[in-house]
Amino acid sequence: MNKPDRKPRTALASYPRSGNTWVRYLLEKAVGELCGSIYKDRIMPRGAEGIAIKTHALDSDKYDRAIHVVRNPFDVIESYFFWKRDVAGKKAEWDDNMRTTTAEWREHTKHWLAAPYPLRRVRYEDLKARPAEELTKILNWLGYEIAPKQIEAAVAAGQIENMRELNQELGDKFFRRGEVGKSHASFNAEQLAFVRAELGELIELFGYGDLTTPRPG
Repeated sequence: MNKPDRKPRTALASYPRSGNTWVRYLLEKAVGELCGSIYKDRIMPRGAEGIAIKTHALDSDKYDRAIHVVRNPFDVIESYFFWKRDVAGKKAEWDDNMRTTTAEWREHTKHWLAAPYPLRRVRYEDLKARPAEELTKILNWLGYEIAPKQIEAAVAAGQIENMRELNQELGDKFFRRGEVGKSHASFNAEQLAFVRAELGELIELFGYGDLTTPRPG
């Protein structure tokens, strides 16, 4: 395995519920080194530094480069609602959550789109569809050359059933379904129209114009 001579400080940036924990797990299993996090996480608690540093913040100025993980905002809105209610124990009302998360997702995504340095953008849907291929691309971008067998082993370890074992208490509350394009039933027609109107340009940019079947990234 060839390692980069110098490791720039690398953000692993995503809006919440976009697969950040999963990506960190895959990276760690493939490389054999730890990621970092700016948070005191209950699942996969880590120090401040690592091969990639988890952040949901608008803090692109603190890094030299970034992996930006993006997920279909409709799926994010639904998943974040259940996280707030079932994991964080907050009183969550669906319509308010939908509107708040839409605005925050737009701000977060635009912030990281404007980061003034090298970015590797990763769509959650592509990683789900082609995990070994997409993980290899991320690792190559980071400067690692990992044997295919090691990549496959990391992908196998990262199945959702194994991820749920990271924290027995939270289990399937934190890692719910992890599915793609299954959230549309949670939105009424007015809410779907609202999200599309608010995020239209970004939805098209990332290939989320079709709610249930994102086009290839």
